[in-house]
Amino acid sequence: MDKTDFRDMLGDYVDEISDPKHKPEMQQYLRQMEEQGDLPPGTKLIQPKTGYCIKTTVKKLASERTKSYFDQKCFINICFHESVEKAAKEPCLRPDGSRGFNWRLPYRVSKLRHDQDASKAMVSTYDVVFHEEVQSYLVYPEFQKFVSDTALDGI
Repeated sequence: MDKTDFRDMLGDYVDEISDPKHKPEMQQYLRQMEEQGDLPPGTKLIQPKTGYCIKTTVKKLASERTKSYFDQKCFINICFHESVEKAAKEPCLRPDGSRGFNWRLPYRVSKLRHDQDASKAMVSTYDVVFHEEVQSYLVYPEFQKFVSDTALDGI
């Protein structure tokens, strides 16, 4: 099989798994696995609420032999769910003597999945899930940057 055939087959596969019409079937399959106890121990399926998407690029290894890399588009979906531990802030004194807060911002990261963008190019996609209360703080640009930076660091 040459590279073009492989790329076409991979594209067809990603088209199929990315098609929204297959989503209910996939969700039913996952619910069935959960009900039958076929998920790995400690795994809990959640359906997080949509937040926003960070579009960036990641370096992917093209050749182990030549150690060459290429840039691939990456989507990081910021999501929210009540089962993630709540964010917490503690008062502190800054080095200049002013008062501020130290934040603890728990999150969960999904496994990498491959998807396609609007132009059918392959993208790496992650979901980073925070507690649903975090969403209310996103009206503050500094806090949204904090959440985004935390998500980027997390993957």
